[in-house]
Parts: sequence; structure tokens; C-alpha cells
Amino acid sequence: MNSFCFRPLMGLSVALAAISLGCRPQDTITTYEVPKAEAIQLPAAKPSTGGDSESIGEPQRMLGAIILHKDQFWFLKLTGAIDAVAAKEAEFKQVVQSITFNEAGEPKWELPGGWSQQPASGMRFATLTVGEDPKLETSVTVLPSGGGDAQEGVLANLNRWRNQLGLPPIKVAQLAKESEELALPNGQTAVYVNLTGTAKPTGMGGPFAGGRGGLDRPFAPPTPAAPSVAASTDIKLTAPPEWKPGKVGGMRKAAYVIEGAAGSGEVTIIDLSRGAGDRKANVNRWAGQIGLSALDDAGLKAALKPIEVGSLTGDYIVLIPPPETEKGQAILGVIADKGDKTWFIKLQAPTAIAMQEKTAFEAFVKSVELP
Repeated sequence: MNSFCFRPLMGLSVALAAISLGCRPQDTITTYEVPKAEAIQLPAAKPSTGGDSESIGEPQRMLGAIILHKDQFWFLKLTGAIDAVAAKEAEFKQVVQSITFNEAGEPKWELPGGWSQQPASGMRFATLTVGEDPKLETSVTVLPSGGGDAQEGVLANLNRWRNQLGLPPIKVAQLAKESEELALPNGQTAVYVNLTGTAKPTGMGGPFAGGRGGLDRPFAPPTPAAPSVAASTDIKLTAPPEWKPGKVGGMRKAAYVIEGAAGSGEVTIIDLSRGAGDRKANVNRWAGQIGLSALDDAGLKAALKPIEVGSLTGDYIVLIPPPETEKGQAILGVIADKGDKTWFIKLQAPTAIAMQEKTAFEAFVKSVELP
């Protein structure tokens, strides 16, 4: 059973120092035979996300629901003209409250008359069209919870949605007042919101785009908690001895904590269905987590480099924020496909630590044999 209880967050604060690197020297360790990815330094993201280009600056209503199930956040969202969305609120709630999950962890729902389901595309698990209005549709997306506090995940995403409508962020103490808890079958619950505001320009995709969520640090931060379980035995890999085993479970098939003078970072390996492997959407989700602007198609093509992932070839990107960016988080990310799954290998840490561990991370990626 998963449910959300709105209570103060405890025990998850991580001190992350702001790093100013200036000119960075080249890596001094060159013994690993791994393709090197060019580090790219992107401008900080403009404070704007979400919204249809046709409705920017127009009054909008958004209905949204977040469900936590088996270490995954499921997001349902319907946005459009205020009156049109208001007329479909009862039906939207009906869909949310009908949701059950099958053995594979995928949601099933009952659609009202006039609704229809479209197949998965990009980061969407499904699109639910609402009646005959082509502008009304409910997006269904999914992402791993990251193993952090459920309230942080909910808060980050509610504040992202609020930002899309030009609304100020809320704090955890306001969650109960600004949202509603809907009962689902099998004892589960969904966090539900009904928001009205003004649509803003979009620059990012994916539920965690923007990353800040009104918190004091980026969402899904490195978690230097005591290690609990080592990497999944389904994966063969070789990790540097100084990396400490971290928390695994669900989609987190392996995790390591990296500690240094500049703070703590984390390396994770997760898997999702092949439909969630869109490179542009995932890279821009990562960019948003550390406060960077989205890449266009040309920028993505230039930034992604091939890298060996065991016997496979994956796509590798190095995301480094400008030195003045608050907290100075960097991400080294690899995306690789195998069978019906897409695998994500990611290092997120203060920039100084990420650059220090870059060569070791690349060698680690090369050692990974996916099941």
C-alpha cells in the first residue's frame, strides 16, 4: 500500500556547497580505454516551464494527480481553457479513482464515455483524449521516485506544475491545504490538484523538469545515507573501491555513494520500459534537475557521445552548469537500450566531485554488463 501523509520532512537535508570552478584542467588520469565525452556547459535555465505554445499568456486550468506505486511516480495531467477543463473535472477524477495496477506495475483505468486511449509515445505511457476537443488530453507519464522522501517528490512536481501556470511555489506545510487526497482501489491514494493560472512558455519536458520544486536543493539529490544493499546480482560490474554501496530496490538496480571534500554524490543504475528511453526528453529532464536550459535537436546531437556499456554502446552526456549556478551540481549520464528496456546510468554530484570522478565513472560504465 502506498499513501501520502503530509507531515514535516525529516533527516534528508544534505549540505551541498556552491562550487566555482573557473577554468578546469584536463583529466590527469588517462589509463582507461573509454570513449571520452566532451563536457558541455549550458546556460542556466530561464525560470519558465510548461504550457502550450498556442496558449502562452492565456488563463488556464490544470487538473493533476500523482500516484506512488512500487518506487515509481505516475502523473496524470489535463490542462486547457478554464471552462473546458472545469467541465471535465468530474470525469478526470473518475479516471483517477478507477486506477489499479497489474502485476507488471502498470496502471489500468476505466474511461468515461467519449474518452479514448492513445498508445505510448516519447516519455508518455499513454495519452487519454477527452471528448472531441483536440486540445483536451490527459497525459500519463512515469518516472522512478529516486528512493527519496515521497513528500519531496510530490512537492517538487506540484511546484513545477504551479510554475507552469505562473503560481508561486508552496512549502511542505501547505500540501494538505493546496491538494486533495483521492482514494483509489486496493487502499492506494493519489494526490490531486486543481490549479488555475496563466500559461507560461515551455523549455523542458518530463515530470521532473525544472528540478527545484521550491525546495532548498534540486529534487532527487544525492543521498549520503548509510549503504544498505549492494548492486543487483543481475548486473555484472566493477565499481571503484572508494565508492560505497547505496540503497537499491525497485528500478534502482545498483547505487553507490561518493563522498568528497566538496560534498556527496551518487551513482545509480535504473531500468525503465523501452518507451521511456527518448534521449531528448531524458537529457532535458536531467538538465532541468541541475538548473540548465533544454537542448534543441542540434545541441543534443552535438552533446551525446557514444560510450561502451559492457558489450553494448550507449549514449553519454556530461552536463555542467555555469560556475555561478547555485549549488553547482553536475550530471554524467548514460542511456543504453537492451531488449524491451532502457537503462540509465547516472552520476550526480557537486561539479568538483563529478569532474574528479569522471574518468572512474567512464571506466565503471564500460564494466557494466546489463542482464
